[in-house]
Amino acid sequence: MSKKKVHTPRDTLGFLPEVLGCGALATVLVDELTSSKLAYALAEETASAAELTLVDGSSLSGDLTAARFLWWRKFDSASTFERCEVDQWLQFFGARFPATYAFAVINAHLAARTYLVGETMGLADIAALAFVGAATEIDAAKLPHLARWNTQINATRAIKMGLGKFKSENARLKRERDNRRRAAELAAEDAKTAAAGGDAVQRGSSSGGTMPELVGAVLGEVVTRFPPEPSGYMHIGHVKAAMLNFEYAKLYKGKMILRFDDTNPQKEKAEFVTNMLHDLESLSIVPDIITYTSDSFPLITTYALRMIKEGKAYMDDTPQELMREEREQRKNSVHRDETPEVNLTRFKEMCTGSDAGKLWCLRAKADMQSDNGCMRDFVCFRCPTVAVSHHRTGTKYKAYPTYDFACPIVDSVEGVTHAMRTTEYNDRLEQFHWVQEQLQLRKVTVQEFARLGFEYTVMSKRKLAKFVEIGEVEGWNDPRFPTVQGALRRGVLVEALRKFILDQGFSRRIVTMEWDKFWSQNAKIMDKTASRFFAVGAESGVPLVLANFPEAEEGSGLQVQLHPKDPSLGYKVMTTGSQLLVEREDAAQFVVGEEVTLMRWGNAVITSITKDGDGVITGAAGEYRPKGDPRKTKQKLTWLSRHEDGAHLVPCTIVEFDHIIDKARLAKGEDPFDFLTTRNHPTRVDTASWAESATRQLQKNAIIQIERRGYFRVDSPYISPTSPMVLFMIPDGKKKAMSTLSSSLEHR
Repeated sequence: MSKKKVHTPRDTLGFLPEVLGCGALATVLVDELTSSKLAYALAEETASAAELTLVDGSSLSGDLTAARFLWWRKFDSASTFERCEVDQWLQFFGARFPATYAFAVINAHLAARTYLVGETMGLADIAALAFVGAATEIDAAKLPHLARWNTQINATRAIKMGLGKFKSENARLKRERDNRRRAAELAAEDAKTAAAGGDAVQRGSSSGGTMPELVGAVLGEVVTRFPPEPSGYMHIGHVKAAMLNFEYAKLYKGKMILRFDDTNPQKEKAEFVTNMLHDLESLSIVPDIITYTSDSFPLITTYALRMIKEGKAYMDDTPQELMREEREQRKNSVHRDETPEVNLTRFKEMCTGSDAGKLWCLRAKADMQSDNGCMRDFVCFRCPTVAVSHHRTGTKYKAYPTYDFACPIVDSVEGVTHAMRTTEYNDRLEQFHWVQEQLQLRKVTVQEFARLGFEYTVMSKRKLAKFVEIGEVEGWNDPRFPTVQGALRRGVLVEALRKFILDQGFSRRIVTMEWDKFWSQNAKIMDKTASRFFAVGAESGVPLVLANFPEAEEGSGLQVQLHPKDPSLGYKVMTTGSQLLVEREDAAQFVVGEEVTLMRWGNAVITSITKDGDGVITGAAGEYRPKGDPRKTKQKLTWLSRHEDGAHLVPCTIVEFDHIIDKARLAKGEDPFDFLTTRNHPTRVDTASWAESATRQLQKNAIIQIERRGYFRVDSPYISPTSPMVLFMIPDGKKKAMSTLSSSLEHR
């Protein structure tokens, strides 16, 4: 049984157009011949040869190294002798001999051979073609064998396809390079104008990152769109698309459309629409217009009827599995050549949702022989597999357009000038333009960027829904989830997320990001404003009694800055006294006679230590040294006043999280549910603790630092002893916590 084609991260070939050397062309040709499905990107300006970057992050560079790797990865059964023969030719082409000499050598070699090495066209021939120059005419009178070989190679279908791909990618990358250079020139002009007191157009992102100029964009006329499907909650992958569309609309003083792509009523709910609107508001993304694809159902239906009448679409009842096989085999459906009249009758029957009508779908009569599988008569209209009520139109419609058919239509009629899509839709780009061409619609410029992915993170809404269903998480807003609501609950700052995304801009290179790098950036922003507090574990805290503390000062207040480096953030009052609570881990390091520092207050000399029968420390005593020098002590302690009535202690729950799955990067076909972290240990641990009295005033969502513990977000403020404050730990990009104090889970 044929397997359904799945879009996955691809190896990437980076090269600069017009750079001398045959490596890029040879690698593109090998890509076509080996079906390697490379993505193409612009290399660094300083690059002198093509560079192949694999999905695991490793890379290869060199004039023909990338081509060699792809070829032998596909055809690994070649003999050692044959590989050496090929290597001889690759070294020959890499030596860059004068063309007249090289052509003569190749011609002589081909005098008694059809191909350079072996009995079939191979890597040596591809490298030779790139070296000779694709489609170059050879003087048959002077070089008859080379001319014969050249004609034969250039006539090969795969070579023709590869040459076409190289030509189009070379042209596209040349435009991208030129756009980058032009953007740099414009930025320089703006800087010069601004320095002179003029009003420059701000083309750089608000984060300081670089946003390349949109192709053909006109100030004041740009219209972008963010088209999420309301089949789940927004996740951070969606945020990249939303932010880029929003920022570019602002940059060009244009508009952004938020369009809910509600063409699949089996998956979509009003709940998801409501939450997506809430999430965009949380991200400070304000669309200028809000629409729904369902608003355009009548218009899309009209265009479908036109396609049928013009013989550009047909009705098909081929079973799904068989249709998939026929498309892979490039075999026409038995219904492909039915008359428009027959197809119109069947289309109308489908739209009634009858049992007979549900068997049919509308397919575009595109190109079943196309090397692009998406062009092999894709589906335009279909009935849901089960009768459902649409979240907006109810049961008015029985058949619905597909996204592939609806999107290019609605983009055009809504006035979108620039459609931004992730590179995973690259194969559908031809399909997008084909629909607009067939319906004679206004063309929309498409600009692609790499999707955002993180290690240990599942982005599929279908799989996220399953995590909710099986109880691995508490809901779509669980802090362990990559949803917007989950990420914000975990402590992701919108400012940090925006900077992180816009700094990447329109990179087409698919990279799985490390969370540590993001959390490190997030922490730099948090650190500037996070108020500092002390907390001690309810089970791990042990008493420290200061015997000489003045009784008259028992329960007195000590004024301390909320942030040690920024007095403008205000002050708090810390309660002092003779009865203190410190962490058992700290007390375990006490040495009688040693002086320790009570942070933000003073010093104390340890006079005695008590332990239970198992040798576990249960308490300590000391003498207060208010004028002790903290620079001369080794131990710096966080502490709380235990005051007799307990009024100065605030009950709180410290919550730590781990990744839901324990494998950083899932391979193609791997099921995330086979790598659940909970197989080995929990992904959430709650620790009952006590916090200082000043935390009573903290509000929900406040970001604070528990000193020597880390950063936290207040998920629930303190209400009463039975409704304690709940603090969610926020990773800071470090593998361990801020001190020797242990944590229940890995700090990430």
